[in-house]
Amino acid sequence: MNKKQTVKMDYSSALLYGIPAGIIAAVIWAILTVITGWEFGFVAIGIGYLVGYAVYYGAGKKGDQKLQFLSAGISLIAIFIGEYLITNHYLYTSLIDQGMNTLYFLKVWPVIKETVYYVIDFPITFLFWTIALYAGYAMARKRE
Repeated sequence: MNKKQTVKMDYSSALLYGIPAGIIAAVIWAILTVITGWEFGFVAIGIGYLVGYAVYYGAGKKGDQKLQFLSAGISLIAIFIGEYLITNHYLYTSLIDQGMNTLYFLKVWPVIKETVYYVIDFPITFLFWTIALYAGYAMARKRE
């Protein structure tokens, strides 16, 4: 009699690997954008791959559909954090150029709104985000 073996997934370790990988990648993306003055959309795809692999690795190199959705979710949050940091920087720079004196980190809600408007106004950014989410989803899949 051949029974299917069930493997218990280690979701907590997957989170412990995926979340820091996403945050670190988002911060690096923001720093790269601020230093160069260019926002490279393909870096978002790299974030998706990195988070997907980190989740897969954290789960003991096992994958399933729940891990794939977890990876895509962490990727989305990480990409949004990176985009948020980039938007915050450019809004801050704009306010300083207008002669306003303000703290570097602005109020959260207006920056979030500007970030969402930016993604909606530039379809190529939305495309890169979509590809990045798929990359994160695909990397955490079960491998034969």
